[in-house]
Parts: sequence; C-alpha cells; structure tokens
Amino acid sequence: MPEKMFSSSLFQSKPKPKLNYSLIALDIDGTLLNEHKEITRANQEALRTFQVAGGKVVLISGRLPRSILWHTQLLDLNTPFAALNGALIGNGEQIVSGVAFHRDVVLNFIAYCQRHGLYCHIYSVEGMIFDTPACWNEHWPEQNLARLEGQQPPAEWVQRVREYCPALRVDDLAGWVKTTREPIYKMAVLSESSLEETARDLGQISGLSVTSSDPRNLEICPTNVSKGAALRQIANSLAIRPEQIMAIGDNYNDLSLFQVAGLSVAMGNAPEAVQQQAQVVTRSNCESGVAWAVHRWALRGGL
Repeated sequence: MPEKMFSSSLFQSKPKPKLNYSLIALDIDGTLLNEHKEITRANQEALRTFQVAGGKVVLISGRLPRSILWHTQLLDLNTPFAALNGALIGNGEQIVSGVAFHRDVVLNFIAYCQRHGLYCHIYSVEGMIFDTPACWNEHWPEQNLARLEGQQPPAEWVQRVREYCPALRVDDLAGWVKTTREPIYKMAVLSESSLEETARDLGQISGLSVTSSDPRNLEICPTNVSKGAALRQIANSLAIRPEQIMAIGDNYNDLSLFQVAGLSVAMGNAPEAVQQQAQVVTRSNCESGVAWAVHRWALRGGL
C-alpha cells in the first residue's frame, strides 16, 4: 500500500500562540505610525496575531475621538479607546466618559498665551478651535490622515478625514469660549522656541495638567487627566489587571501609561529621558518597533 502523500496534520489549524500579556496599550503618532503616517504591514500582522490569540489592543492618543476611531477601523479593533490624552474615553461611536475644563480655566490659559505672544488652540469633542492662522493649523485635517502601508488614500478618504477632524477658525478664541456650550477637553501651545518656562508657568495654574508629545508643543488637560488614568479605567472595564498590560509609547505624554502597565516599552525614536523611564526599548517607528515589541515581549516564545 503506498504511503500517504500528505499528513492529515498539515490540514489542521495552527495552535494559537500563547500570550505574556492580555492587553497592549498603544500610542499612535510616533509609535503605531511610521514617519509617513502609515501603519506598516509588520505592525498590522503583529497586532492581528496578538488579537487572534485572544489579546486586546487599546489605542490611547492625544488625537480626537473620531481620528482614533479611524485607526480602530483600519486595524479592525472593537475595544474601547482613549482620546485627547485620556480626557475622553470612547467605544465605537459612543463617548463613554469625559473630563472637561472649567470655563474659567480655559480663559485663564488663553489670557496667559495672549500676554506672552504664544500661539494656542483648544479642542472640543468634535474638533480643534483657533483664532490665528498659522503653520500649526494649516492643512491640519490632512495631517491627521493615516493609512495602511502601501495604500494611497482615495479622495473620499481625505474628505472623510476633513469631516472627522475639523479645524474651526473663530474671530476671537476667548469670546468663543465665553459664549459656547461646547466643553473643552484639551488645549495646546505650539512654538519653535523653547517652551520650558511656559511649562513651568502653566504648571502653576490651578486646574491644568501639562505634558508634551513634541519638543515644539505643550499639551494641557484638566488636573488628574492622563493617558495612564484612562488606561486604568479601560483595563478595569475589561477586567484586566495592570500586570497583564504592555504599554508602548514614544513621548512624555506616554509616561503615565508606563506607570500603570506591567511592562513599559519605549520606542527607539523616543527621547532619551523617556527611554530611561521605560523597562525596555524597542526599535523605532520607522522600523516597525511595535511589531518587534509584540513578538519580543507580548507573544510567549517570541524573538
């Protein structure tokens, strides 16, 4: 009797990989996205492998809720997310919770920026609001357009992002704040000059929590709002303990994630001071550092 040409084991599905962590908390810009605002194929495949094995991926970013929702759709995620550095927590199209500024705090912030000749803008749940045209808001919706590696976004994508991430110019920012009913969840100062003194000054204003995601910006949220606080809330809702979390980030606004997670991973492109606060360092966002971290530390028997 001739030998069987194929073993039946070849047709059996591969066993799911084992996981070292149940949840990956993931920053977007400078972490998930490369320098071209792409999610590389390697990152896509690694995160898909992690999810197929039963893991959960949670995006936590300074971006607007609808911008993050765009990324969850690109990655086919069905988990909660945190927007505006943790000021808002969403799940699909629904905003689950939010912490907004008291209106007087926003007005004090705008007055400070005006006294010191600093550009600033503010964020509602819907978009960015500003009163001074500048490089910081020019083509801002298009700058938020992310895509999968190798894809050229069609025109309807660009239009959709404009709708998802609108930039609203008003005549007088303080006047708009006084009359609007829109809650404000995040504010930002941007400058090509050093913002160290500004950070110290703003840190003394009651009601403000100051961090940064770039040498040229300061990102301000209400007191006690942070990515880490949002991660803790999301993990609790999913019945996941902190020691079961791996957090990956690239900048100072990600440090609070590191304080919550069982394993903190800094990107290779992160500032040295941020890398020193992490337990381990992966490759840069230009080298699919997220994928490398997933295979090295999240999947059991990794690299």
